[in-house]
Amino acid sequence: MKTRILSLSALTIIIAAASGTARADVPGWCKVEGDKPSGNLTDLYSEDDARDAVVTLVAVTCYPDDEAKGQAKQIEAMRKKWSATLNMTEADWADAALWAHKGMWERNGPSFSPKNNKAAWSTWGAIDQYAGIVNSMMLGGSDRTVDPAYLADAFGAKLTQAGRLGFITRCLAGDSGDHAVRWGICQPDIDAYDPKLLATELRADSTRDGFWKMAMRFVAWDMAPRLAKHAEEVKELLAKDPGYPKIFALAKTTHTAWATKPKYLDLMAEVDNARITSSRKLGEACLAKTWTAWQEAVAAIPAKQWGTVRGEPGDSFLQKGSGVIAAEPAGYLATLAMQQCHALNKKDDYLVRVMGGALSRWPGFRGPRTATHTAILQAGIELDDRDARLEFPAIERPWIEGNGSSGGGGEGVVASVKVAGEVATVTFKKEKVKQTICTKGRYTNRVVQITSSGSLIYQYICTAEKTEVAMFAPAPPQKINAKYAGGLKPGMFVTIYEDVLVVAYAKSGAAAPVIVGGVVVK
Repeated sequence: MKTRILSLSALTIIIAAASGTARADVPGWCKVEGDKPSGNLTDLYSEDDARDAVVTLVAVTCYPDDEAKGQAKQIEAMRKKWSATLNMTEADWADAALWAHKGMWERNGPSFSPKNNKAAWSTWGAIDQYAGIVNSMMLGGSDRTVDPAYLADAFGAKLTQAGRLGFITRCLAGDSGDHAVRWGICQPDIDAYDPKLLATELRADSTRDGFWKMAMRFVAWDMAPRLAKHAEEVKELLAKDPGYPKIFALAKTTHTAWATKPKYLDLMAEVDNARITSSRKLGEACLAKTWTAWQEAVAAIPAKQWGTVRGEPGDSFLQKGSGVIAAEPAGYLATLAMQQCHALNKKDDYLVRVMGGALSRWPGFRGPRTATHTAILQAGIELDDRDARLEFPAIERPWIEGNGSSGGGGEGVVASVKVAGEVATVTFKKEKVKQTICTKGRYTNRVVQITSSGSLIYQYICTAEKTEVAMFAPAPPQKINAKYAGGLKPGMFVTIYEDVLVVAYAKSGAAAPVIVGGVVVK
């Protein structure tokens, strides 16, 4: 008997054929390292679960026994059926093979998370966007954590269908009393969601392998019946009360209007990148730009709008006035950019802190979703049911730190202003001061502000006022940052907190201020 010596290459072929990883009689996409997936051919034809169907199809196609070979046409028909259901091409089955060769626990419970929490949001791929939004409140420390709507808005025009699916997933989760507003906010995304475009995005996402692409396809498959059910739930909601359709209509118009990009949106994106990446270079670069933008935004607000602001015991003009600044997209974006940039660079003062406290729970205008939330708050929509009131989704942004507390200050009529370098010294004189006090008014259903503790501040319309005259003893001289002293003149009545000029009036008793937060207003 002759002894046959096999070459190393021949031996490799035999081993590969035995393991089923390099067979010539199966599709090319089958060639994946790993143990043969388990699958029951008997159940394949009645299978209604996409995950089980795909595992079985990979098993019987890539490792066909005699029974599978005899049913090749039927198996192929089932594969085409599931390809259509999952929006897969022939090439996409390489993803299915990779996914099917993983362990059951890994297949059925993939843990989605961004590959790099500190990467600039503009660089995130489709699956990273989905993972980031569904886990948005758990992305890391409080300096990077955001809420789903803010993150979806921050992606801007780069928001993918996967990212949109993540936002929809978060929007439909739970059954709390705020569901009417929450559903209204996400309806435009539901209308824009396209599973076929998602499939195209997944093929182009080079940042993830086939396992994650397949896992994402199953997420989309799971969402399909949920969206069908949700459509019926929305239909029932809209029929309950004439106030609910107003929410959905407002969401639609707000999204449409957002096509005209508001000023300072790009600046806010730069600041977000500086914060998320913890880049010292980007952080320092935003200081001058954000301060200039904030000055422009505040100066553009008509002085008569400031005339409605009245400070109350325990808070300052700026605490109340922040609602005026953040009521419009440009003011909100410029204020948040300034606040975030200066806090990031440890340049925070009373102005930065008080603005942080005012913005930490205000949805704002980072994009169409947060703008929709704000628009609903500001609309003052009343339900026909007198005993009912709309509940709003809670906003808590711990990365926007701030408060209204202060460590001193002064108030009175300016006697002199002397600037030396970066410091301006303000002295006061004794003088009778007129103060306008509201004696009668009413609240509306329109929300104008949310405090740092989460309390809603409703619009108050003053219907009667009176003027009182008080004698002010001269306050001690105050030193303020010179950047706040522009336009400040003797004779003005001012309020100073720490080193910030909070507000100045041309004279005591004037209805509207001439300087707000160191910015001249007209």
